[in-house]
Amino acid sequence: MSDNDYDDMPGLQDVLEEETESIPGLSDLSGEEDDDTPELSEVSKHRYAKFTMPALSKVSLPSRDPRLPTFYEFKEHAQVPAAVVGRGRIFVYVHDTSEAGNLKYYDFAKDLTFPDGTEEAVTAAGFLKLRPSDFVFARSAHGSGAEEDDHPVVWVTGSESLPDGLETSIEKLQTDILGPDELIDEDKARKVDGVWKGGIHWERSDHAINIAASERCYTVAQSYQIQRNLTSPAVGAKVYGDPTDHHTLRRKIIETAAPVALASLQRAPGAYVDVLRTQADVNNLPPIGHEQNFAFPTMQLNIASTKSHDALAGM
Repeated sequence: MSDNDYDDMPGLQDVLEEETESIPGLSDLSGEEDDDTPELSEVSKHRYAKFTMPALSKVSLPSRDPRLPTFYEFKEHAQVPAAVVGRGRIFVYVHDTSEAGNLKYYDFAKDLTFPDGTEEAVTAAGFLKLRPSDFVFARSAHGSGAEEDDHPVVWVTGSESLPDGLETSIEKLQTDILGPDELIDEDKARKVDGVWKGGIHWERSDHAINIAASERCYTVAQSYQIQRNLTSPAVGAKVYGDPTDHHTLRRKIIETAAPVALASLQRAPGAYVDVLRTQADVNNLPPIGHEQNFAFPTMQLNIASTKSHDALAGM
């Protein structure tokens, strides 16, 4: 199919036909109430060129900008692992993937502003609050409409997905990265008369070398040099002589973060995981931090000071 074949297809705003039926919402069927569950409206069957959305119900999000995608809640989905079905909610939205549709959405999205960072303000802005075990998929408005062809956008994992003891390891690692509270301030660590001041413990080392694009983002494991097509340990991870305390902390970060990321993949769509595994085999990716780590060849530590809830409002 060429790009020109899309010209006569409907986009998100060009639905061919809409039928509305009154059926109970999902919360009514379960007999349970949940304050976090969005209101479920009457079913709106949006018909596209090749498919009709077969969702049980369309999610009603008051005050949501109509240019943002509509969410449909599914009871099950072919890409959600059987072990996870029923633990969370499944949402699918339709996106106009034509060049014109993508450009139109980009022009809108680039000017979106952040609401006040409180839960009330985010809800009032019409955003969907996700919870652990929730899944979100995107469906092309010009695609087959088959669940197998949906694109996984996000799946939410919480502490319940972590192996025993790993949550405690994460908390201990966080303490090691931050260091003593009395030495921390909101700025990046800096040397004053040859002595490290402020920032967090991780930054108080000559081996804590940030990436070029951000002052407080640090490659922890490997880095990739596009110009030389070369992968090697990040500059701050290289050891000349005996390892320092900073190198020991790097190792802790890598060996703790890798199992956390892998635990999330255990709840990912199977086809998505298969592609990552095949890609790792084809490129002979080294397992970083864990012998079964086939998906995360490098890691990055990002640091940001705590801001007030309205710091980004209107931006």
